[in-house]
Amino acid sequence: KRGAVGARASRRGRAGAVRGRRGRRVVARDLAPIVPNVAKATIVTDSAPVLRDSVVSLARQQLGTAYVLGAEKPGRAFDCSGLVKYVMGWINVRLPRTANEQAYTGLPVGKQLDRFKPGDLLTFGTGRRISHIGVYVGEGKYVHASRPGVGVIESVLNPGARRFRGAVRIVADASDTTSTPQP
Repeated sequence: KRGAVGARASRRGRAGAVRGRRGRRVVARDLAPIVPNVAKATIVTDSAPVLRDSVVSLARQQLGTAYVLGAEKPGRAFDCSGLVKYVMGWINVRLPRTANEQAYTGLPVGKQLDRFKPGDLLTFGTGRRISHIGVYVGEGKYVHASRPGVGVIESVLNPGARRFRGAVRIVADASDTTSTPQP
């Protein structure tokens, strides 16, 4: 009979790896979230409401634009991160290219809908990686480049959705930087 220690030891492979349910070797570093090394891109300003309104307005102007993976061309095509990068570029915020990198550039807001402000970036993903991003426009809605054949649309947010990871704030006022989000 094997004890708990023996069972655990039999699952271990080389270099401290553990065998997963399907026998695949899982190393401890594979279990951590994928957090890119990116600089914070938060703007703290007294005119935050005006900038947020500009972000929302520009995002809504892109409704109906086609979806093409890797695209960031206004009037022609966007993917989700290309849309966010373009919209934030209009207020002179330089964001990284991918949704996963963009998700770690602002102040974390959490997952509570009542904490979101227009212009916040909503993040979605499965597993450890953020794979989709959109711009919150208020009243529980957000603009995002959905998928091929659909393009840039405005959708209703379901905060309880399994893929929803939370929001980050790029345009903040002084009160946003002094409060911390609740998990």
